[in-house]
Amino acid sequence: MLAASSGAKHVYTIEANRHLAQLARKIIRANKLQDKITVINKMSTDVHVGGDLPVQCDVLVSEILGTLLLGESALQFVADARKRLLKPGATIIPQSGRQYIALVQSEELRQITSVQQWEGFDLHDFNALQDTVSVVFSKQYGFRMSSIKHERLVGRHQVCEVDFSQDGPGSLGEEVVIPLVAEASGTVDAVLTFWEAYGDQEKTLVGVLARVGVCVYVCVRV
Repeated sequence: MLAASSGAKHVYTIEANRHLAQLARKIIRANKLQDKITVINKMSTDVHVGGDLPVQCDVLVSEILGTLLLGESALQFVADARKRLLKPGATIIPQSGRQYIALVQSEELRQITSVQQWEGFDLHDFNALQDTVSVVFSKQYGFRMSSIKHERLVGRHQVCEVDFSQDGPGSLGEEVVIPLVAEASGTVDAVLTFWEAYGDQEKTLVGVLARVGVCVYVCVRV
């Protein structure tokens, strides 16, 4: 609706969920934009020019960025749309993005994610079974990092960068080793993940900034 209101000749919006697509059509009609917006109820990978789209499009706007920048396969979907559904040199928003991490110490987080004692029993050895690999979202524990006290032992550090206007599956490689230097002494209780997305080549237009999630519990003394 923003694109249509800003002067786009026609907007084709793609939504895979049938119920959300129906709701989108209802909202579009309520705002009297049904003549300028077509809702396509498919996965974008199933959309084709000459069928669902009359011609290749000039602009792609997407928001399939998860808690992690590429957690919802944004790179794969955008690369597919860029190859099949867009005109050469089409504008892609967001154009690029960066994934960041920070290593944090938090006594409150340690209490939430570990066990010490219960009813007088010493249970701290159970902490040997803590998972140090899986991503854990803080909202699953019923809190956000902004609501608990924490200290960054290693500040904001970039771990990857993607250019949605040219990158695709495999662009990031298989594995990267990133050395980090501790900025303070303490115990690393978690890797905090956050990202930025940019609307221009110069990265002056920061379209999205998210600071969410506890990635892993590592408990490393530095």
